Amino acid sequence: MDLLRMFIEALKTLNVSQLINLKEIIFKDDKSMTNEDFIGLIKKYHLEHKACCPLCKNIHIIKNGFTKKGSQRYKCKICKRTFSTFTDTPFSYTKKSLELWGEYIKLMSQATSIRACGHKLGINIATSFQWRHKILKALLAMLKDQLGGIIEIDEVFIAESFKGNHSKSMIFEMDRPSRERGMTLGEYLHSRKVSVLCCRDRKDSLFARAADRCKARYDRVFALLGNKLPKGSTLCTNNNMAYIPLSKRLNCKLYKMRGSFEIKEKKYHIQNVSIFGQEIKNKIENHFKGVATRYLNHYLVWIHWMVKLRDKFTAYNFADMLAMISLSGERLRVEDFKYVESLPA
Repeated sequence: MDLLRMFIEALKTLNVSQLINLKEIIFKDDKSMTNEDFIGLIKKYHLEHKACCPLCKNIHIIKNGFTKKGSQRYKCKICKRTFSTFTDTPFSYTKKSLELWGEYIKLMSQATSIRACGHKLGINIATSFQWRHKILKALLAMLKDQLGGIIEIDEVFIAESFKGNHSKSMIFEMDRPSRERGMTLGEYLHSRKVSVLCCRDRKDSLFARAADRCKARYDRVFALLGNKLPKGSTLCTNNNMAYIPLSKRLNCKLYKMRGSFEIKEKKYHIQNVSIFGQEIKNKIENHFKGVATRYLNHYLVWIHWMVKLRDKFTAYNFADMLAMISLSGERLRVEDFKYVESLPA
């Protein structure tokens, strides 16, 4: 059994001594991560992981032998179906080795492009694209930082994009005139845009999601933030009127700002979240060279993850991403890509 397979098996069973032994093997060249850091990282995500049937969610399961590749197989005593450690993970139905997946995850933790990942690992660009979004969908389910205290909320606007839909789809019809590369400032200002809701509290907990076409409406803001904002919090927001009914419904104190330059009572402002929003915009438009709107939430969660672990070392980033995608219980089959959608119809 390869090391990465053993590592993921250990994540699911959470045997501390086994995790430490595997950590010493896998990260033998990087001594900067202590055993305490590593175990703490795994436990942080394992709190949400429950040993249950991924099909009917029942906890009455038993071991049922091993797969051809040596992974533990289980059987549900209620629905009678069998599953393995890798069911409902990005590794489901993979034909490639887990070592190759491990190398891909390491490259993703360094924000390597799809084409560069494919070239370095000898895989097709389409495969590299699919792997990226399988991993990002798993991250999307796991990054659920709860906000609290003084919470700053702002929006950034990104031009709506249908990237990837033109050349190979026979039924795709764009509902706006196409535009040439290199828009002028006037063309950009008048183009259709998607608002990205950005949140940041004073403890640096982050949240970012595609909210709406043009300015975010109240129903979309509440759908995204209703379970993220504790009642009684203090909200510092931009001048969008949607935050007034939101603050009343959640019984939050509201400070509305005319811009990132404004500061009220020497401590209420939206400067921190404004920096986060500009970083999102810079990554989307410059680093990723534009992102299809339908996959925008996937990239937002990647940026969130990169900002969250900016000061961590590479081995920690790799272990963090591997733990999240292994314990997320989310998968994305190739035939499901056409149903990915960031915004409501």
